[in-house]
Amino acid sequence: MNLQGIHERIAVDMSRQLISSAGDYFCWSRHDVAKRLVTAARSLPPHLRLLVVEAYRSLDVQRSYFRDYTHVLKRDYPWLDGDALYEKVSQWVAPPEVGGHPTGAAIDLSLQHIDGGHVDMGTVLNANDAESSGACFTDSAFITREAARNRAILRDAMSAAGFVNYPSEWWHWSYGDRYWAVVSGKPHAVYGPVEEFEVEGVRV
Repeated sequence: MNLQGIHERIAVDMSRQLISSAGDYFCWSRHDVAKRLVTAARSLPPHLRLLVVEAYRSLDVQRSYFRDYTHVLKRDYPWLDGDALYEKVSQWVAPPEVGGHPTGAAIDLSLQHIDGGHVDMGTVLNANDAESSGACFTDSAFITREAARNRAILRDAMSAAGFVNYPSEWWHWSYGDRYWAVVSGKPHAVYGPVEEFEVEGVRV
């Protein structure tokens, strides 16, 4: 389901400046995910709205992210290989077979003022641990009080709507993927990965 125009309290960053995906479906999600996102948006203070940066990500893009980051960490940690390297990479980039974005169940988003103004969230979206000195972690102590308050607003809205957060990325929320199932104590995920050519056919 296309999230663009779905609700007045949900905006989509059409600039794509913060993502690498060039696909047509970057702001699409599963229908139930979209409904829950509307629920979250409605619960925000009246001066704020959600800003969606990326939802669906193709398996090809997820594969390239994982492969590229593997090369980076292999360079930075040459003593790692095999399972140790895979585990290290997986801390920051989800393996294609388990990633939430290719299922249409994960969303990277932030808060924005209703008039389009910037909201302090502590870091730019997609900042990593090294470049943010740990401030990318949702519960980081290395952010301002204002940023912490804003993250709490986002957390309360998204959590109440059924989403779970990936703790090293304050912006990453999901409902129905494998990570959500683990965190929520569910026996299995609701959604599996979808190839880009299948998106509209399976009502992502």
